[in-house]
Amino acid sequence: MSEIQVVAKFAIKDGNLDEFKRIVGEAMAIVREKEPETLAYDWFFDDDGSTSVAIERYSGSAALLQHLGHLGGHLAELLKLSSMTVEVYGIIPTEIAKIITPFGAKIFVPRFRKGN
Repeated sequence: MSEIQVVAKFAIKDGNLDEFKRIVGEAMAIVREKEPETLAYDWFFDDDGSTSVAIERYSGSAALLQHLGHLGGHLAELLKLSSMTVEVYGIIPTEIAKIITPFGAKIFVPRFRKGN
């Protein structure tokens, strides 16, 4: 099983910070309750609340697919309140790539690793 990492950066539209944080809180509760294979799901905000970065780590493609199933609606809501860039690091099956590339996801495939 190969871990997958995601870094999503959100530029939050003026006046939407409180609602954005509310949705992130709901998403966090779902991840904590239903996603043991989500190894990291951390959200960061800059000082003025205009930018947020989510750093995510999954045990493998099945965990990422499960996450997308649980939180697809939340992501749609966040995208009404912000614009997003996303980078995905790992070996991504075609079925997942088809789901995430419409969101503008840039996929990076490992070429050099410490263990190789």
